[in-house]
Amino acid sequence: MKFHGKLIGAGILLFVVLACNLSANSNQKKTSSDDDTTDPKVLGTFTNRRQMVNKYVLVRKGLTEAQLIELAKELHRKEPAVTFWFLDDDSKSDEMMKWVKAYEADESDASDPITNWMSEHIVANLQQYFREGGRYWALSKGMMGDKIAEIE
Repeated sequence: MKFHGKLIGAGILLFVVLACNLSANSNQKKTSSDDDTTDPKVLGTFTNRRQMVNKYVLVRKGLTEAQLIELAKELHRKEPAVTFWFLDDDSKSDEMMKWVKAYEADESDASDPITNWMSEHIVANLQQYFREGGRYWALSKGMMGDKIAEIE
């Protein structure tokens, strides 16, 4: 009988510990990398010689095309004249921004090693395109990849 009571007590204690742990985990604040945010961290902004504003933003790794499209729509709604570059890593963003500015000033070229990192971590871009009949905005894969969707 004593053994059975200890076993029940241990079971109750285990239940209480698990319940407290689950409660603590559900109350933790999510970080920006844990959820899909419509206000991503801006890693850098650059206005080129044609006065086009480019923003480089950090997004969570592994976003689906549908999630990227929704984010692009929201960012375009907020800033309709801005080109956005979506990166899934910010470890070399300072170096990237220095290269972008140097490249624009003809002080660097596309053979710089940072371009390899950029190719690996720019998951999408939102920019204006031209076609017969006018201009339009589209989200594309990577740095210069296939179009994912037109963005209005």
